[in-house]
Amino acid sequence: MVQYELSFLIPNLQEKEREKILKEIEEKIKSLQGKLEESFIEKKIFAYPVKKYQEGFLGVFAFSLESDRIKEFQNFLRSNQKILREIIERKKPSPLLKRVAKEKKVVLAKKPVKKQKVKIEKLDEKLKEILR
Repeated sequence: MVQYELSFLIPNLQEKEREKILKEIEEKIKSLQGKLEESFIEKKIFAYPVKKYQEGFLGVFAFSLESDRIKEFQNFLRSNQKILREIIERKKPSPLLKRVAKEKKVVLAKKPVKKQKVKIEKLDEKLKEILR
């Protein structure tokens, strides 16, 4: 499972409507066999109008989900008319996780390609050629 963070904006709605939206998001994560880790929501005044709204709520969900199911989750969010904006970011593995993976010899990311070393003689020749 991959860890993600969802940030979204909703308009200034009644508490029952807000709770309904939050519950729908939680249920969708669970229905996709995801795991909700933490969430919070707070009222914000927007820096600029978002779909003609000056204020609303910022919600953040931290969750784990299989990477092949994230597209379906994004489509669900975009289909909800009450969500003004949303962004899903993939969280980077923590340094502790990297150390544990290294000890167990698990590859988290591709290794960088080795650069070819250039001999000084060839570098000098190229420099002289350029300066001519």
